[in-house]
Amino acid sequence: MRARGRSQGGPVAALWATYFAYGGFWGTFVVIFADLLRDRELTLAAISLRFSALSIVAIGVMTFIAPRMEPLNRRLTVGGGLAVQAVGSASMLVPTDAMLWVAFATIGVGTGAVDVFVNAAGQQIEARSGRSVLQWVHAAYGAGGAVFALIAGVLRTAGVPYELVIAVSVGLQAVVALAVLASNALRDVPGGPSGGRVSLAIFTRRRGLIAPAVVVMFAFLIEGSMDVWSVIYLRESLGSSIMVAATGFAAFALATTVGRAFAARVLFALGYRRTVLVSALGSLAFATVAIVSSSAVVVGIAFLGLGFALASAAPAAFGMADGAGEDAGLAVGALTTVGYTGFVVGPPIMGWLADNVGLRQSMAALVVATVGMALAGSSARSGSELRSGPTGS
Repeated sequence: MRARGRSQGGPVAALWATYFAYGGFWGTFVVIFADLLRDRELTLAAISLRFSALSIVAIGVMTFIAPRMEPLNRRLTVGGGLAVQAVGSASMLVPTDAMLWVAFATIGVGTGAVDVFVNAAGQQIEARSGRSVLQWVHAAYGAGGAVFALIAGVLRTAGVPYELVIAVSVGLQAVVALAVLASNALRDVPGGPSGGRVSLAIFTRRRGLIAPAVVVMFAFLIEGSMDVWSVIYLRESLGSSIMVAATGFAAFALATTVGRAFAARVLFALGYRRTVLVSALGSLAFATVAIVSSSAVVVGIAFLGLGFALASAAPAAFGMADGAGEDAGLAVGALTTVGYTGFVVGPPIMGWLADNVGLRQSMAALVVATVGMALAGSSARSGSELRSGPTGS
């Protein structure tokens, strides 16, 4: 058993580093978002269209390209996806509107590949080892977001141009991508059979996957919305400083890391379905506090609680893919594709609400999403849990 644990360490470390760098970019972006808007003279609704383009491209990659890449070794697909993400992030530094569209589209390509192949590889390792993997890997995203949000807050407070702040996160992505591509950490995590494309017919064959897919969709909507709107909400609606706002997001991101570790040790013992329900109800309570309070301190604490509560939802939902009677890579790809509709719908809705009725009202979408998570989790049949969950030790 101890030898098995060592054999899984390298692959998990590679996935952890990939998601840490990936989360680091979004932790940086959420802090410099308001600066980018002012510099490019964009409204919230206008930038939301670019986020929608990013998400549509990502879904296209997940649906049509990622399944064809499924036979490739995970080292190539995970490292290559992060490399493309780094290129898209760097493209954001070019000060033209046309290149900003290109940057968001390229980030969409990288995002689609990273999310599908990191989750697929993590699920494979988890199923093979019988130990918790996905929630630890997902925790890396929150850790990267927290660390780089604080770094970005410190640098911007010190007057460092936001372009240089972005460049720091781009450098991390590039270094990790090259390290994954050059190492043998993922060589023993092979791809699966080519599926041609992600077919939503998988949900007609395996209806137990519908509820997990909806959970992932709402969890992604909440987490993605926080990655974009939380700092600007604290700065513009509550009048906090950039450092206070960055700390508020860092609290949320760090809480997701701690929450996923907690889920690995405790919540997953409840089973996947109960874990989702606990996550959804806790998220509902904290999201409600965040939108009704006018205190930046209280909202920051609510963000902390929201991150902790939300943390286990997506990993638990992805865990339901194991044992569904389908190739793990294709099942996870289908769940991720449906989940990304949360990112497609979320940006234009929240951007329109922010421009027309205010940022506070747009944040109410988070409460609606937590209700959706709870309903989807409660509708999951016991058979769709597939197993009680991996051990946390």
